[in-house]
Amino acid sequence: MSENGRQEFFKKVSQDTGENLAGVNKIFYRTKPQDLGAAKMFYDKTHAAGKLPPEYAAHVASFATAEDVEAMIKFHDHADADLTNGWLTHFLLGISEKNVGTRIKIFDAVVKTNGDFPSYAAMRNLFSHTENLLKFDKEPHADMKQTKQDIELVKEYIAPEELLNLGIDTEKISKLNKTVRPFIEPVAVSDSARADFFKGFVNNEYAIKTGDFEALVPAILAGIPEFANVIGRRQHETHDHTVDVHTFKVLQECLNNPDYQKLSQPNKTILKIAVLLHDMTKEEGVVDKDHPITGALQARDLLKDFKISQGMKDKIIEHVRNHHWLADYNTYKIRAQEVAAMFRTPQDYLMAKIFAEADLKSVNDYFYEKYGGALSPERQQPIVDAMQKVQNTGIILPTTPIVKGGYRVIDFTKINKDDDMGEYGFVNGTRKEDTRFLVHFLPEEKTEELLDTNVKLSDVTTRGVLSTSLLTAYHRVPAGNRHFGLVVDAGNENISDAYPYFIGSGYEKSFKTFVELLNDQRQKSGTHRFVSDNIIKALEEKYNMFNYRELYEQLLPKKYISQIDEVKVGEKTISKDDLKKALVSAQEALCKENTPNEVVVYNPKIKAIACKTNSADEVPEYITNFAKQHNLPVLLIGNY
Repeated sequence: MSENGRQEFFKKVSQDTGENLAGVNKIFYRTKPQDLGAAKMFYDKTHAAGKLPPEYAAHVASFATAEDVEAMIKFHDHADADLTNGWLTHFLLGISEKNVGTRIKIFDAVVKTNGDFPSYAAMRNLFSHTENLLKFDKEPHADMKQTKQDIELVKEYIAPEELLNLGIDTEKISKLNKTVRPFIEPVAVSDSARADFFKGFVNNEYAIKTGDFEALVPAILAGIPEFANVIGRRQHETHDHTVDVHTFKVLQECLNNPDYQKLSQPNKTILKIAVLLHDMTKEEGVVDKDHPITGALQARDLLKDFKISQGMKDKIIEHVRNHHWLADYNTYKIRAQEVAAMFRTPQDYLMAKIFAEADLKSVNDYFYEKYGGALSPERQQPIVDAMQKVQNTGIILPTTPIVKGGYRVIDFTKINKDDDMGEYGFVNGTRKEDTRFLVHFLPEEKTEELLDTNVKLSDVTTRGVLSTSLLTAYHRVPAGNRHFGLVVDAGNENISDAYPYFIGSGYEKSFKTFVELLNDQRQKSGTHRFVSDNIIKALEEKYNMFNYRELYEQLLPKKYISQIDEVKVGEKTISKDDLKKALVSAQEALCKENTPNEVVVYNPKIKAIACKTNSADEVPEYITNFAKQHNLPVLLIGNY
């Protein structure tokens, strides 16, 4: 849309709503220039057609994108007869080209069952729970308790015959859900037994390489007694070995692979434990397609008390969940871009290839010969290309670590800009003006409801994805003028997008959203490279023609600005000070005045509560209780 077109559109909205032009600009602050045409189309086809009051139409239009506007109009026109204007606008905000057909069917089923519609919150939940059941066949048993909740909620609002018309057989799903072998409750293990596990198994590479499995078993059972349940467990007839023998052979193949020596020491540990756990929930004597998912859930529970970092635990769990990636890739169930998103770093991809080759070789005498071609350089090249494309524009966004946990109130409004934040639980030497946080602000009307929901996203088995905003000492603009949010931590490899404006990532993000954003596959392309472009811009004059991908790979582990040191890229050494300045410059470019930025992260870890208040008295009791329950500090950032 041209500038003249934009001005005419805003004048029309101003006349219709009674808002001045400044107010109209505020309504459309989130709308990108390329989406203004879509916003006008929605406004014209709803308000101008006499279907929506101007204030409702303008509000929803500000969320419209070129990709989804026709879907929003389609849902609006379909549901208009059944919904009052206020309710209808809420439902439209979650509509996209991908889900409009399904959501129309769900909406119709609810109306046919009830002759009416439930509350907005219930309807949003209904969409989510019903869509979970519709995709049950593709990814069953991801969370048995969640599936049960899905069934209970949809049966409350949708009649059995209408569910069948949607293609949902709740009785069949319930039966399938019960066939999953219950997870073995983790057995309490002493610290000395855990030490024996690491000494006798993890660090006993000689026994693993030489196939001295009997020497490994006592140490394994000391640390993971539950492994006893797979000893002698028969597999499907394709396999020559029981689960335990197959597991040991996979371990042996991994460690005898020359590429194993290219792994860092922590990643060697990750690979060994992931291999040990990968088939522990496999059903006996059958082809168990669900065991990667159930195995990941059990791995999460078994690793809970292990004295290793949460980052290492998450990597183990992900490698268990994704250990059938090669079969899915070879049968075109997933594309190269999704594999690149599953593993994200060069070391994780190398681990995945070592694991997959060893797994194939340990099935029977002919399995690798038949299917090993999927690991050939030619078949893997699309994955290599996808990973290099991501790394060529990879996002490095170091934040400020909160190194001391526990509930306490930190009042930023009373801290001077040059004060040392060490006494407040931050790294010694950090100044207030240097603080950087990623915060997911919650809608005012749903803050209490969403606190517990978002905590679950820290569990890597949920594959949680969140939109956050980067906040600094001078830029604290939350989305939608919200007041309370979650301060989250995320590794650089888990950031798929960072842009000065909202990118339209959607309300109900999934791992698929993360894949699309990481690979820059959305219609609004180019947002993934914003940070890398600004880092290059800050460095190119002094360090002309350096390899950004090489820089990115070296900075990947640096989650915090305090970890930054000089880096050698090719023949050039980029100084610590220049690198910090470049990273800060890129962050400042994200922080436009009076505009919330959007940073999309995968598997966010909650570290604190952020409150846009000037005193602890303004913090609701339920937020204080939540912070105490989860041992989180509360940051008062000021109501400005």
